Amino acid sequence: MSKSNQSYVYFIQLQNEENLIKIGQSKTPLKRLKELRYFHKTDIKILLITKSRNYGNVTEKHIHKLFKQYRKAGSQDWFHYDNSILAYINKLKKYGLAENEKSIYANIINPFQNENEGVY
Repeated sequence: MSKSNQSYVYFIQLQNEENLIKIGQSKTPLKRLKELRYFHKTDIKILLITKSRNYGNVTEKHIHKLFKQYRKAGSQDWFHYDNSILAYINKLKKYGLAENEKSIYANIINPFQNENEGVY
């Protein structure tokens, strides 16, 4: 998959009394997270951002099916907090599938930037 077509799956958690976890997908996850912070008027904790991978079933649709029993009524992407979701996130991290902000910027913001120049 080329850099411009790379999609990311993200797990975020609202830092309020609802404590909901959103499992979403975006080609520009950092921009999407800013939009969500503005829309929800609360802080958002990034639990994980990973590249969408069809071969390993790390896709939004697959993950939604895994945790369907925790889905908030009337929502597609929002899930009630559960330790099994955090265990799944930790498993992805353990296998080195977590992306950091620098790698996301390198893939999304400016794929032609020289590594020695830093990120914006």
